Amino acid sequence: SYSPNYYSLLDIMTTEEKVPYQKTQVLTSIERRTHVTLTSENGDLSLAPFDVSLPGIVSGDGDEDSVRAHGEGEQELPFWMLNDAEDLHNYYVRINVPELYRSLNKSICEAGANSIDLGKLCKYFYEFGLHVSKFDDHNTIENMLLNTLRQRLTHIIDLCNCVDLKSKKDSHFDCSEEKLYSLGCENFSAYHNWLTKEVTETRCRSSKRKRSRMEADDIL
Repeated sequence: SYSPNYYSLLDIMTTEEKVPYQKTQVLTSIERRTHVTLTSENGDLSLAPFDVSLPGIVSGDGDEDSVRAHGEGEQELPFWMLNDAEDLHNYYVRINVPELYRSLNKSICEAGANSIDLGKLCKYFYEFGLHVSKFDDHNTIENMLLNTLRQRLTHIIDLCNCVDLKSKKDSHFDCSEEKLYSLGCENFSAYHNWLTKEVTETRCRSSKRKRSRMEADDIL
């Protein structure tokens, strides 16, 4: 959709993708109320108060040592739960960029994006990338998405123009690329039909003129 919409099924499916996060600090009741106010004013999503029930993890004003004993390592939750983390409480949460969009995958896509199986890596590669790009301070995700699409778009156009391959859908496409491919096939088919119709009409007019000249010669 490229325009997140609460009622969009595509957006709902996209935001079900999981993102990694880390709990960095436990807050007291007063600190939570203070931070909720500051966060809502500043709009800072990179560090936001968050509360989630996990096995062995205490919330609220529990024993901080007990919380730390169960780990502050990287965990994952659906994006929609962390997207509005500024409205929640209890923990500071640092949202990390998913491994898919980190340096290793970025380098692979830049080296040769057409060899990447986006359908296997992430069905909503572009849509999800636009969502998580707001947690990327260096804007590398947006540039990677643009470069990847630029490289793969030529391949998509070539496939749309190959009549023999239209029945064989490329499984390497993500959801957005599948839409582009379908639209491309429809447009190329419409263009081909228009050309065929134009050629047929031209031939008919040419044949009619020839018959008219032959009839005129016979009369003379």
